[in-house]
Amino acid sequence: MRKRRKKTSLKLGLLFITALFLLGSTSISYSLWYDELHLDVSIETGIWDASIKIKKTLDYLCEDCDDFELKITVWNDGPNDLTDVEVTDTIGVDAAPISGTEVISHGYVTWTNTPVPGGEINDLTWHIGDLLAGEFATLIFGISVSCVAGDPVVIWPEDTNGAISHPITRTYYDGSPDETVYYRVVAVAGNIVKFEDCEPDGLGEDGEVETDTFVITVLGGSLTVTVGTKAGSDPEEWSTLTGIGDTVVDSKGFTITIEDIVDIGGGENNYIISITSDNVPGGGGGTKALSHTTFDFGTGGTCMIEINEGAKVSADAGSICGILEATTESITITIDENGVVDPSLPYSTPWAKDFCDYNCECCE
Repeated sequence: MRKRRKKTSLKLGLLFITALFLLGSTSISYSLWYDELHLDVSIETGIWDASIKIKKTLDYLCEDCDDFELKITVWNDGPNDLTDVEVTDTIGVDAAPISGTEVISHGYVTWTNTPVPGGEINDLTWHIGDLLAGEFATLIFGISVSCVAGDPVVIWPEDTNGAISHPITRTYYDGSPDETVYYRVVAVAGNIVKFEDCEPDGLGEDGEVETDTFVITVLGGSLTVTVGTKAGSDPEEWSTLTGIGDTVVDSKGFTITIEDIVDIGGGENNYIISITSDNVPGGGGGTKALSHTTFDFGTGGTCMIEINEGAKVSADAGSICGILEATTESITITIDENGVVDPSLPYSTPWAKDFCDYNCECCE
């Protein structure tokens, strides 16, 4: 019996070894086949994109009238529908929407009116809702403006009566914190104001690179300002700037910039103008200290009116693209004593656009 069991055990062992050999041979054959496997698969790619555009157009509301028409256009120029489309904008304090003139292609408009000195601010929210692919939405309404006739008049700062007491913010470029310096203010004429004899030292003293920022309130005025700079024994030099952001570098090396013109209502505008010493080459190795600067706001009864700020559109483009947002430029016009409007009408802002484009490009 023992020999029989032993013989059986031997047979089982041989079978086990044979099975392992066959399994190993199969694995080797499979691995060789796998190394030579080639896949020929074509995958269809997916493209997801969405886009929103917005612009504004200003025109006359009617012939022989002083009112204007503002049109806001929103365009879904993408291939997919958008939801929760909304536009917000603010009408300037010297401009006001005319009740009952609204023409709306989509949704509805709500107004929020906030009184401010010299007028009121009118904020609009245009609830468009859904906007199909390729679809336009328009909002049109009339606007009346308040234009103060007569030559520009400097309202502020006032003449300091010989005292060097008017504060101006000075910015340094060597890492030092901003400082308040003081000028004597001389009202040369109604449309001209002069700043001189700065303390503790003049702008650009000892070749320092620094900026003084002047804020001047003017009744009337236009987009054009003429600025004079006087340094050392050199004669006063005049530079003309037009519009927000315009920059001039005079031969003395002073960089003069209209930083902003803010409509504060009642026909008044705050001009924010900076002068930087030796910011760029031009001063022959460093500007001399500024002894005085003069600002001339012109003549001719021109008034400047901000019609509205930048209109902002937002839209929900779904889970892939999320929220799209685009904002137009603002519209500011000037009206001269003859009623001529600049820029000439109709005037349109460029299209402002936001979009997303997700393209899954896989191998074929």
